[in-house]
Amino acid sequence: MEMCEPTTLLILGTAMSAGGSILGGVGAYQTGKANARILNSNADQAIQNGLQGRNIAAVNANVPVKQAREAVGTTRALAAKRGVEVDQDSTLDIQAHNAEVGAFEHLKVLFKADTENDAYIAQAGNFRAQAAASKAAGRNALYASLFKAAGTAATGAYVGHQGGLWKLPGTAGSSLLAPQALPIPRPAVLIPRT
Repeated sequence: MEMCEPTTLLILGTAMSAGGSILGGVGAYQTGKANARILNSNADQAIQNGLQGRNIAAVNANVPVKQAREAVGTTRALAAKRGVEVDQDSTLDIQAHNAEVGAFEHLKVLFKADTENDAYIAQAGNFRAQAAASKAAGRNALYASLFKAAGTAATGAYVGHQGGLWKLPGTAGSSLLAPQALPIPRPAVLIPRT
């Protein structure tokens, strides 16, 4: 059984190491992009949640106003039933107070919805920032893997030169990493024993 030549082993090892670095970088880049898509989707959902909350609040905010109107109507009806003049100052004060309470409750519901919506918008901004960071991290990992692959190739070339397997450019008898007297590999032929 014949072993591979040192030159072939060095070239294969260098290529596999460089290729592994690049594959790792591509995987990190794709993961970063996928995470960014998920985070951007979460941001869109947060904005939708905020808008939905505001819409629900707009509907629910009318409930206290309606209740206040009903209370004013009930107060007027009870006062009239008891013989009190409903357009007197004290009765009007009660009616105005009930209307104010309804308006205040209406504003409280809207304020709460706006506050929650602001929180959703802030959350969406955080998701978008995380998405950008994830995408940048993937891109940086890809670039780092390319530099690592280039470093691995350069190291392999240097080791080959130091071992006398080839000469580097700028040295006597070199031409762009031309191998020095590399034999042509022979295909292995298996001859069955008889």
